[in-house]
Amino acid sequence: MLHYQTMRKFLLSFAILLTPLAGRAAPAEGCFECLFGATNTHAVTGHGRLTAGISEDGDLTVLAWPSPSIYDQLCYLSSNAPDARQQPHVGALDTMGSYVGLWVTTASGSELVWPRDDGWTHSQTYSSPESAVPVTTFENTQLGLMVTVTDVIDPDHDVLTRRVRVERRAGSGVQAVSLVVYENLSPSLSRVPQLPLADWAFDSTNDFLAAWDPATRAILHFHPADRANLTSIVDVLTRGGDLDFGPIETLMQSQDVSSAQLQTFVEGLDAAYEPGVCALVTTEPEPGSFQVGADSTPLCVKADELVDNLIALKTTHPDIKLPIDEGMLDMLRCEDKLSWFQDNHNWLQRPEDALADLEDATLSGSMVSAAQTNGALMTPLTFDGDVAEGSAVFAFGENRQEALASLDAVRGVAFSERLRQAEDVFAGVLDGARLPGKDLGERVRRVAKRAILNIYVARVARTGAIVASVTRQRPYYLDWPRDGAFFSMALDVAGLRDWVTQRTEWYLETVREEPAGPDSLLNPEAPIDPDTGAEEFPAWAWEMNYYGDGEIGGPTRFEIDNVALHVWSTVMHAAYLSGGDRRRFAERVWPTTQKSLDLLQRWKEAGTGLPAPASEDDNQIFTSSLHGAVTVHAALMGGSRMARYMDDEQSMQRYLLRAEELNQAIRTHYLDPSTGLFTIGREDSPAPIPDKIGYQVTGWLVWPGRVLERDEPLLQAQLEADMDEVLAILKGEREWGIYLAKPIIAAALYGEKDGARAQAREALLLLADVAVEGTDHFGEVFENTAAGLENRVSMPHVWEGALFYLAAMALTDPDAFDRDKKQLPLPGEPTEESCACGGKTSPGMAGLLLLIRLTRRRRTRA
Repeated sequence: MLHYQTMRKFLLSFAILLTPLAGRAAPAEGCFECLFGATNTHAVTGHGRLTAGISEDGDLTVLAWPSPSIYDQLCYLSSNAPDARQQPHVGALDTMGSYVGLWVTTASGSELVWPRDDGWTHSQTYSSPESAVPVTTFENTQLGLMVTVTDVIDPDHDVLTRRVRVERRAGSGVQAVSLVVYENLSPSLSRVPQLPLADWAFDSTNDFLAAWDPATRAILHFHPADRANLTSIVDVLTRGGDLDFGPIETLMQSQDVSSAQLQTFVEGLDAAYEPGVCALVTTEPEPGSFQVGADSTPLCVKADELVDNLIALKTTHPDIKLPIDEGMLDMLRCEDKLSWFQDNHNWLQRPEDALADLEDATLSGSMVSAAQTNGALMTPLTFDGDVAEGSAVFAFGENRQEALASLDAVRGVAFSERLRQAEDVFAGVLDGARLPGKDLGERVRRVAKRAILNIYVARVARTGAIVASVTRQRPYYLDWPRDGAFFSMALDVAGLRDWVTQRTEWYLETVREEPAGPDSLLNPEAPIDPDTGAEEFPAWAWEMNYYGDGEIGGPTRFEIDNVALHVWSTVMHAAYLSGGDRRRFAERVWPTTQKSLDLLQRWKEAGTGLPAPASEDDNQIFTSSLHGAVTVHAALMGGSRMARYMDDEQSMQRYLLRAEELNQAIRTHYLDPSTGLFTIGREDSPAPIPDKIGYQVTGWLVWPGRVLERDEPLLQAQLEADMDEVLAILKGEREWGIYLAKPIIAAALYGEKDGARAQAREALLLLADVAVEGTDHFGEVFENTAAGLENRVSMPHVWEGALFYLAAMALTDPDAFDRDKKQLPLPGEPTEESCACGGKTSPGMAGLLLLIRLTRRRRTRA
């Protein structure tokens, strides 16, 4: 058994590793992907259940089901080396992921070719700017072939079709082709609360069984829900024990497996095992040959490489403070156990690895495999003129019956119809959505459309959760309250308000209703409650993030900015609704929102009037910086509006008075009189992010924090300073940047026409050109390289895209961002005829508001 202190140290180290880059300094500048590995996604598609991520060279690198958040069903791991992006396939081994190839016959003979490899050029886009159907095109001039792979997920069924179109160019010597499909599915239901690694980082334990399904002409992969899944910290730390494989053992222990034995096993699968995850992989036309292989991928050698690269950071970047010592990193290492299972379970079935079996033109036809499996399929294609077409098809369900039903539902549908149906759904998402003005140019509009479509792909259909990215490296496949506040705002501005209502109401189920004590393993320290002195995570707060079904995601349990921004976005959504919809929504969310507002109001630092220390921006340490202060100010001002709408004048007054106290404290403690600009931290409470990217926090000072009045000189000076820094990054004068669109929104909304607003427009146009060529995505980080500003970390990063959309809309229609003031006005503010705001305010309250405004103006003039 692991020693308790060793386990504790390991988990604390992992908690630090899980901290997103936005909330802490990069591990090493110039090596932004050295912790979890370089993100190898370039295009995405999905419908809220089955979700696929595809690399620039056409590999499947993410295949998540039954939602974008849970679970990744693919064995895939890229490199975390500093040169990962210079390695073939970003350092992933050839036996990882899934991809297509061709057996090509010419007058000189036959050969296996992989369009992903050298000798082929490739490009990638979507079938249109209004769709999320990835299209990857490969060309080989020596063979005279152009190959196009189009990835379509059926809108109504959990089926991915990878359509392969082979076109012979004039003069091509190709006489015949067969489609080859290689896949290394690793079906998993592993998921550990507060440790989002299990379904991708520990694939050496995730796989279970694979078998040829003769009735469906498909390779069947299956993992039951009741065994071999990592669901707790103990499972992670003690992984690698023996395993009961159930009825597949009989086949694996047989010298020869007959067709009758195989058919009996496959048809009895659903009765023999608990439902879990089942995938059927086949081809169109149906495969002529197959191989169910024993996966030879050295998964633990690859894990060792990641560990060794982390250790090497201390040498290549001597200034780095690596949060894990070598002893703890060694606990990430493992031993591949396939040969152990084969020997200790007396398996006579030891099939050849499927990729190795493809080295000649004939697949061996092995029918069963267990523990670590992979598969290959081959089918001849027929040229019609100079075009031949076929497909790889992946169908999912909880058991064989469900997966087969999904597969049968699409089998009779021509690919052109599958494509049309998918494109119609994506076009419907954008139909009627508000887009940036045409004066900003087609490039901006195209990137804005992609931002909305990426939200659709990242959205969990059942709950409305929206993940930060579908990627596993970094593990951003979770719903953050912070990110989601801006997703909601973008969707409200776009007009997709039903999605916001669903997600916000789902969040009522996830709030922590009772205080939680520290956990000696994952989070041994909790903040000190300023009222009670208790060391605990307070009630009526949201967690760091959530899996798409509401399970706790990360280990940082009270982030004050997370809570505040979710409250702010709830109020903003109420303002975007109208009439009975607004009333129903407000009555539904107000009881919880009010309790969270009361928490924010009372969570005050003695002596300063600032928020008491708590986690900020995904840091487990407890700080009180500008980051938390401006978001709490936004929440309190929004809460006062909602309180008035709900006829709760007493709460309105409390929140307004606390907001004004906080406003004054922010000016007192963060305004540098020598520069006339704001700082993001204090000497006794440092900011959770580096000063060099402080522009993203000072941007929030203006919006959504609204700490400064429009007519204050401070506001324009701050906006212009922030935009100077953003433009310097975009013009290559800084090494890197992050979340560049945050301050662009503020400058677009409140900047002077020939000042910060003009800078915002310039910055937005430059940022649009930084989006990934062909697919219009952003990463979380922008790094200046010899090739220019490049995207890094979790592409497509849904938040950066949403922020870009909001910035473009702020330039197009700034009035849309003040809807709360007009629809949920405070006393003395102008209203719209549609307000129906309700609430009665005493003359004394109106006088108090007037006094607050006059005090701010006198202070500004001084």
